[in-house]
Amino acid sequence: MTKDIISIRDVSQEEYEKYFSLMSPEKQQRVERFRFEDGKKRTVAGEMLARRMISGQCKIKEDKIVFKTSEKGKPYTKSADIHFNISHSDEFILCAVNDGPIGVDIEKIRDINEMVIKHACNERELEYVYEKGVSKQESLKRFFEIWTYKEACFKHKGTGIEDFQTLDYFNCSRTRENGIIDGYAYCIIY
Repeated sequence: MTKDIISIRDVSQEEYEKYFSLMSPEKQQRVERFRFEDGKKRTVAGEMLARRMISGQCKIKEDKIVFKTSEKGKPYTKSADIHFNISHSDEFILCAVNDGPIGVDIEKIRDINEMVIKHACNERELEYVYEKGVSKQESLKRFFEIWTYKEACFKHKGTGIEDFQTLDYFNCSRTRENGIIDGYAYCIIY
């Protein structure tokens, strides 16, 4: 498994134009419909990371990679025998490639409604999030560790988001990498 995380601030205009031009006409139209420039940049930066990483790993030219989307929305390519997944939050984009199924999620650590936390976490996870003596910032960090884990699991399975209660952060049977970078939590499941 290899991964890369970039900021949309680091994508030059030349890179944006190059990777936008490599997108399918349907994806270009979708990008053009975005109201905000950051949304456009996130999508193009995700495309850029995926193409660069797949090209580097599989030794195929970036312009020869064709992306498809499964019925449930998971991206894939028939251009190479490789799996990849992309996630973005605010200014950061995460992409990972692997020789088997993979799921990734990245989220900015921020205040969140307590009802969302209770909906997403089981009893044991709630105890971890709200452990006695833990600061509010640490609780939020712990919640987003759990959230990104669960999102990455659903993306790994390719099912789309299902019931968050069906997954247990402390009972993971897959290999995972959790991390924090510049106020963002991420998880990769492979």
